[in-house]
Amino acid sequence: MKRICLYDMRAWVVGMLLTVCLTVLCWDHCSMAQAGTDAPPGPSLSEVVLFGVRPISELEPNLFENERRQCVESYRKAVSLQSPLWNWKAPKSAKDTLTAKRRNLEAQMIVLLGQGVAGDAAKFSQEVPLFLEWEGMSEGPLEEVRLAEQWLERYPGTSLRPFVQLFMAHRLRAAYECAHREQAKGLWTMAAGRYREQLAATLASSNKLIVCIAKDMEELDYVYLPGFTKP
Repeated sequence: MKRICLYDMRAWVVGMLLTVCLTVLCWDHCSMAQAGTDAPPGPSLSEVVLFGVRPISELEPNLFENERRQCVESYRKAVSLQSPLWNWKAPKSAKDTLTAKRRNLEAQMIVLLGQGVAGDAAKFSQEVPLFLEWEGMSEGPLEEVRLAEQWLERYPGTSLRPFVQLFMAHRLRAAYECAHREQAKGLWTMAAGRYREQLAATLASSNKLIVCIAKDMEELDYVYLPGFTKP
């Protein structure tokens, strides 16, 4: 019996180590969305804001051109020099990953919409669960979209609406790419249509920074999984 328990414990430890390693690898390789072959080596603006695992210090304006450079510069100016977002680091343990991503998301909402949304930002980041990793499956991003929609229904007058619409557009774009990988045509058709709806709503926002991020996302060849057509 003791040998069996020891074996189970070792298997559990190995499993946890593999989970952490795969998560780190996905951060470094799976979620780095770049636009075309001439894309800069660093992260895109939408990746920094909506994935929440890359620091702003890696977002170098000189690596972008024209309107995208102006957007990056405007975003960087909006972030306090004392903000932890400048040197954000991925947690060393899987246990702390979701907490860190929630804090990052909350801070991003305040940067884009102002200190007045701090209360709603805290609610959203706590009440809309984020997945540790989508594992290339459409279920994860689609579930985050569903929960974000429910949150908007629960708080229809929230000042976070422009950001939540941007958040849903990003997740729908990721779900579209995942559905292609799954060869689920009905699913990717649905995700593409809904992505366009949320993107249009986001582009109609009066918030220039949110519009900038939406345009940046639309410029990307992919936001999560490479190798598929854009919706």
